[in-house]
Amino acid sequence: MTGDAADSIERLLRDELTRGDAVIADARPVLRYFLSHEGHPLFSEAMVARVRGMMLDLASQLLHAEAEGGEVRDRAAYVAERQDELASALIEDGSFLAHAQALVIEADLAERLQARSGIDAVLPLLVQELAARDDEATAALAMALLAAQARFMQNCRRMELPMQELPGDLFHAALMALGNRGGAGIELIERRLRASYDEGASRLGLIARAITGLGDEAPDALAIDRAGPAIFASALAMASGQERSSVVLSFAEGQFARLLLVMRASGLEHAVMERQLLFLHPDHRLPLAFDAMSAERARALLFAAEAERGGH
Repeated sequence: MTGDAADSIERLLRDELTRGDAVIADARPVLRYFLSHEGHPLFSEAMVARVRGMMLDLASQLLHAEAEGGEVRDRAAYVAERQDELASALIEDGSFLAHAQALVIEADLAERLQARSGIDAVLPLLVQELAARDDEATAALAMALLAAQARFMQNCRRMELPMQELPGDLFHAALMALGNRGGAGIELIERRLRASYDEGASRLGLIARAITGLGDEAPDALAIDRAGPAIFASALAMASGQERSSVVLSFAEGQFARLLLVMRASGLEHAVMERQLLFLHPDHRLPLAFDAMSAERARALLFAAEAERGGH
């Protein structure tokens, strides 16, 4: 592979990554707008409905906790009067929007892979094998993950976003959004909610623990047909150093360059990457010149794009 060819593929990927970032940057404000205004050709009705439903559900949980802490008698009316306002505040936070959007994309991909490729959305091969282990702790973790994944798929269909399933930073942000309302007894309410929160017991926490415990079998987590999209996304995020929501977004249409860079940054070789593309983008092929791209360089390009995106 000549130096010119390597430079050419890097320029191509950088340009496509920039275009992909522009799509994300442009889409988020538009999605935020259409969560409050019906209909737009850029977003499916299902996407908008699910994200809006998740934000309303999260707002409802927070307000129910506030009403309970304040010993409000008619809690249903209390929540109904304030739910839209708090949901709108959550929607204005790009982190919540990115998280909810990624969850919708992940659930949709899981359903499509199950229908198209027979990859079980709840019990992929890797989890089956872990659940059958003689080691009781490993088997118990796999069964807990199975239950968590089943709840996740059900929650997405119901347009729910359980507060206990939020990553730690978003859980804190949710409490801040509630506190910003200035309700009575908010400090006690926050203490109660924090006491009941266990990030390690969440679906994403269980996935991280399962991946960490794989040891020499860790490469299995980087094979979507064995691990399923949930574990695959987390494994890519851990290996590449990228945010999990960004990794999930790379599975979407128009983000092919990001997906290639994330996989290479995770250390995947050419043949392994090609196999993942068979499931994720069956109509795309891995550019031959991509072999010249090292994992370190792919990681550098991703972090540079992230820094540039954050600066705008």
